[in-house]
Amino acid sequence: MHPALVELLASEEAPQGYLFPGIRGHDHVTAGTVPALLSRHLHRCGIDATGHALRHTFGTEMARSAGGNLVAVAAAMGHGSMETTRGYVGWGGDAAGIISRMYGGTATTP
Repeated sequence: MHPALVELLASEEAPQGYLFPGIRGHDHVTAGTVPALLSRHLHRCGIDATGHALRHTFGTEMARSAGGNLVAVAAAMGHGSMETTRGYVGWGGDAAGIISRMYGGTATTP
């Protein structure tokens, strides 16, 4: 969580009740509510993606921007394991060429 949110939740001004109340106000949103709403909104905008797909894109683009530094990507994504982070980082277009040059062979993008 963002430090400002942690500070707010620990303060005396912390909201009472559910942080994310449901439509009726007496219950709360479920784990599936936010992804469903996000997917519905993306599709209405003509984007064929899910929130989870956006997370994968973020991981891949951050790895590219960070020069492949998976430690930085793991920290940004909140992962405790590099194996989890590796699952979010996609095969970049230039990765095949890098591997090919490293091993003197050929590699193709999966």
